Amino acid sequence: MKATPTQKIYHLVEMSDNLIKMRVQSNAREVPYCDCFCIDEEMIIHMPSNCQNSAVMRVTMTPVWH
Repeated sequence: MKATPTQKIYHLVEMSDNLIKMRVQSNAREVPYCDCFCIDEEMIIHMPSNCQNSAVMRVTMTPVWH
């Protein structure tokens, strides 16, 4: 398995009793054309107010071209 150094910047967008929303910008180095794009991740974790035992997590990743 190969690995590359990556810088991640985390932004907490929203946080409440039943919702956490974060954005993460990942910048890789030593990857071909790495200066031309970054990866924008959005993480949403939601626990319905009537539920105590489970939660839903959605992770979306999108390339952003510079």
